[in-house]
Amino acid sequence: MTYIPKILIVDDQPQNIQVIGNLLRDYHYKSGFSTSGENALELLEKSNFDLILLDINMPGIDGFEVCTQIRSKSTHPNYDTPIIFLTAKIETDSILKGFQLGGQDYVTKPFNNEELLARVKTQISLQLAKRDLKDINENLENLVQKRTNKIQLITEELQAAHDELKIMDQVKGEFIRAISHELRTPLTGIMGFTEILLNDLQGTEYEEKIKLLKISAERLNNLSYKALVISEIKTREYFLNKKVVNGTLLLAQEVHAYDHPLNEKNIELHTNFPENALLEIDTKLFVLGLKEILENAVNHCSQNGTINVSIKVDDLETCICISNSGSQFPEEVIQAPENYLRPKPVGTEKNVGFGLVIVALSAKLHKAKLILENEENLAITSFILPNIQN
Repeated sequence: MTYIPKILIVDDQPQNIQVIGNLLRDYHYKSGFSTSGENALELLEKSNFDLILLDINMPGIDGFEVCTQIRSKSTHPNYDTPIIFLTAKIETDSILKGFQLGGQDYVTKPFNNEELLARVKTQISLQLAKRDLKDINENLENLVQKRTNKIQLITEELQAAHDELKIMDQVKGEFIRAISHELRTPLTGIMGFTEILLNDLQGTEYEEKIKLLKISAERLNNLSYKALVISEIKTREYFLNKKVVNGTLLLAQEVHAYDHPLNEKNIELHTNFPENALLEIDTKLFVLGLKEILENAVNHCSQNGTINVSIKVDDLETCICISNSGSQFPEEVIQAPENYLRPKPVGTEKNVGFGLVIVALSAKLHKAKLILENEENLAITSFILPNIQN
């Protein structure tokens, strides 16, 4: 439905009201009228108008006073209604006073119909546009408030879910630590007992079976220890105890521990170490991760293959690089090694398992970079530590 603007004509001369009213009606405007300032103020308190055509010179309350009273209260129904003054005066001071009191325009008597209609149309258009903008702003404010309330609700739900997950993570960590401790106690006894049995049953038909039992117990013991370390790191209960060590000696010692499996697979080992590469590390966590990298390289290296272990030092970083020929890293492991918690299948060594997760977490705590790459027939692990700050 088309909106029809409503205009109030205030003039003490009825013939002027009649002329203007007929003109406005011909151009499809609604009009109201008043012949005095007093009556106009009463009418404006009760009804809203889109425009006021206000004569300045009236007996009693004149147009200036009517305008002043309308603009004096922001709660007035027509506080911001545009006003066009109708005046026979052309003196500059009257025109300026009208603008100072809050008028928007003026038309001098006797007025030209086309001029009056043009000024009316301009003010009506501005007023309706202002009201439309006000409605849009109010709707926008309501929409923003609804969205804000919704975001607040979602935020509260997310916070509650976060708190619940934090509690569950803590409970999970405590459970894993408890299970690990409970497992390690009997495992220590089993491992000790298998050593005794091996000594007592050497050369008998049971020797190989006891060796398999010993290997299984050691694997279970290592697994429980890894789970315990991961749990402590994930729940932020592992605290680094960093100290400066000779990385060259440390790495040479750990590599030497794999002489037997290297010989079994006839793997050719190449090392390239500087004379004295100093590292500032938590030795316990770093060595645990290093063993996992070396074990992974040996397990995945092809028969008669090659493993390269090197330490490279530049002005800013020290890179420990271990590569092996043979099977390479799956793409999902390269992208997110910290999340790769796939356990090793029973009876196989060729899997990444929990070990790489410990390496990734160790790198994070040491503020180091862990880079996994596949290159031709090589799987390459680079553990890059920042150099010691002087």
